[in-house]
Parts: sequence; structure tokens; C-alpha cells
Amino acid sequence: MATFFVIWTVVWGLMYACLIPGKGTVDKGPVLAVIYTVIVLAASCLFLGLNNHGWESNRLLAIGVGGGMGWVMMLNVWGVIWRVQKKIIKWTADNAANGTPIPDKAKYLARQAFLTSRANFVLSFPLLFLMGAASHYPMFGR
Repeated sequence: MATFFVIWTVVWGLMYACLIPGKGTVDKGPVLAVIYTVIVLAASCLFLGLNNHGWESNRLLAIGVGGGMGWVMMLNVWGVIWRVQKKIIKWTADNAANGTPIPDKAKYLARQAFLTSRANFVLSFPLLFLMGAASHYPMFGR
């Protein structure tokens, strides 16, 4: 359990760190996709390597990798998307009620939430495959 939470929480931290600059080449979707793919594949290999003692079933390993992606997706929603949306909603409500201008930071935060949402969308496909493969497609072991 510890390897699961440590590995996949570190993955989320690395993915979030890639979003922080918010400009330059890292802000481009395709570049971010390649970086995220490398991070997730490396974490998957690390998880499988650390949990390969011979007694682990295909279910445990497939759900460990797929569930790790789900953990990252949950941290994306709670740690990035929802936090950004609350700020934008507050600024928009203040703008409508008082005419307060929306800060310039809103554009950067909206882009950050968009890229995070896109990452969640893409991660949902291997997550669903691995959850189904846990019982029906023995790829990691018995």
C-alpha cells in the first residue's frame, strides 16, 4: 500500500510541477502529453518492479497501476481543477455584483485547469482498460 500511495502521489507532484510555469514550451499540450506519458510509464514500471515478488496476482498489479492513475486523477480534481474553479467563480461573481475587474491571473489559472482536465480525460482510457483487464486479460502475471 505504501508503494502505491508514495509512487502515485509523487507522480501527481511531478505532473503538477510541469503546470506551474504556465508559459513557454511546457504550456503546449503535445509537449505536456509527452512529459506526462513518460512520467506515468516510469511510475507504472516502478510500481510493477517493486511489487513483483511472485505472489501478486494480475488483479493486484493491474488495479495497482490503473488505480494509481485514478489516484492521480482525483488529486488533479481536488488539488488543481476545483481550486481554480472556486477562484474563477468568486471573481466572476464579484465582477457581476460590484464591477470588480477579473484579475489577469484568471487566464493563467483557466489554462492550468484546462490542461489538467485534458490530462484526466486521457488518463481515463488506460485506467478503464486496466480495471477491466484485472479480471479478463492476464498481462502482468497469474
